[in-house]
Amino acid sequence: MSKKSKKCRMFMDGGLWCCVGPKFVNIQESASGYGDTPEEAHTDYLADVAAMKAAKKLVKAAKKVKKAKDAEKTPPDPFGDFDLPEKKAVSKKVKKEKGTRNERVHKAIVKAFKKGTNRAGVISLALIKNNKFKSPLPDAEVTDMVRVEWERLNPASE
Repeated sequence: MSKKSKKCRMFMDGGLWCCVGPKFVNIQESASGYGDTPEEAHTDYLADVAAMKAAKKLVKAAKKVKKAKDAEKTPPDPFGDFDLPEKKAVSKKVKKEKGTRNERVHKAIVKAFKKGTNRAGVISLALIKNNKFKSPLPDAEVTDMVRVEWERLNPASE
């Protein structure tokens, strides 16, 4: 003989009335109440439900406290406030920044003339610089560059 209500279920368990909730799984996991009368069982059930809710809140609060204590116990990161200096990117000079092959040979020629090297020395230096490139200029073109630069720096007197 059992009585049913919308929120809980009542039945006789041995010599006592038992009251369980709608999500009843088993006596150990779910809230339940016992009494000599259905009213006592229902009252015990409500007390058990309230106790389970309070226990869940206490467990939740205890977890928060433990988490806060663990955070305090955790030593600060020794590198947390220290920023490693950033390395500046070292850009390699690209051929475009250095100029074209003709411009580089021409710069070598001008530099040699400014140092006061004679024409033969400038030609040999320019040819050496020119031969360092993977596809060198023809020797005649280098000597023409030297001649043009020589005439520019040493104008013919009239």
